[in-house]
Amino acid sequence: MGLGDIADSIESNGKVIVITSLVMLVFFIIVSTIVFFMSVKTADQVLVPNIEGEKFEDAVLKLQVKELYPRLQLRFSDNTEDAGTVLEQSPPAGTIVKAGKRITVTVSSGAVLDRVENYVGKTLSEVQQHFASLFTSGRKQLISIKEPIMYKSSSIPAGTILEQNPAPDTKISEGVFIEFIVSKGPENEKVSVPNMEGLKLDDIYSAIAQSKISFVIKAEVNSSLDAPVVVSQSQPADSSIDAYSQIELGMQFPDSTEKMVYGVYSPALPKYPYPVKVTVDAVYPDGKRKELVSFNHQGGKCSIPYGLPQGTVLVLTVLNKQVQMFEVKQ
Repeated sequence: MGLGDIADSIESNGKVIVITSLVMLVFFIIVSTIVFFMSVKTADQVLVPNIEGEKFEDAVLKLQVKELYPRLQLRFSDNTEDAGTVLEQSPPAGTIVKAGKRITVTVSSGAVLDRVENYVGKTLSEVQQHFASLFTSGRKQLISIKEPIMYKSSSIPAGTILEQNPAPDTKISEGVFIEFIVSKGPENEKVSVPNMEGLKLDDIYSAIAQSKISFVIKAEVNSSLDAPVVVSQSQPADSSIDAYSQIELGMQFPDSTEKMVYGVYSPALPKYPYPVKVTVDAVYPDGKRKELVSFNHQGGKCSIPYGLPQGTVLVLTVLNKQVQMFEVKQ
């Protein structure tokens, strides 16, 4: 075969050679790509380490070795000693994940309260509410008020904490019982009796709120009236009596109607060692709520006169805690 014949043969088969070469190249690229990604995928799989109970800094190092990264969440715990310790992780230890994944790490901020605070000068009710907000349901009560509470007469307002034990800044290691000595107000305090005769509801509420007197109301109906009014009082105006003594008020009320009901709300309260805050709200039939009166009371019988729409509900609150509801009806 001469050179010419060889050249003709190459020319005639050139297209086949080029096409075959291109097909082989594409096939090689596809196979190489598949093999590459399969190897990368296999190499990226890592085992999540167990970091629960570790200090956060140590946990981060363990994750970095596996090319994993933390997503931090903080949470209070019941142990005063575990601040900075990993409480939980997600996903859990032993899970196979891809490198570069973020692991949710819940770290303790320590106990919600690790030292005794200074409560002197605060009211007992404020401290009780403070503890209730700190130690919600499911959380260990690290500090509690020791019962019975001790009270003593003082010129400091009633209900104020005078002394505490243990002292402020004492470290809390386990559950602590704190003792309080609380003021019950001045001993043998005297107050002046206000003139109540002729007062109508709004003025009566104002007098109840401002006076250190417990009013008990004796009611009778007077059909000629269009509004309740005080007609008598058992102690004369400007006389001096012991604080929170009871005074009887004689009141006359109009006839109740289908829409408006008149009467006296007379809850019996337990005896308190010092005067506590009592509030009476009215929830009207349309759902609106309004405070009728707020006053201090030592417990026992108290009387709240009213003239309210039928179906109104009176809500009695003592120390910011609802204790009773009363529906106004004929």
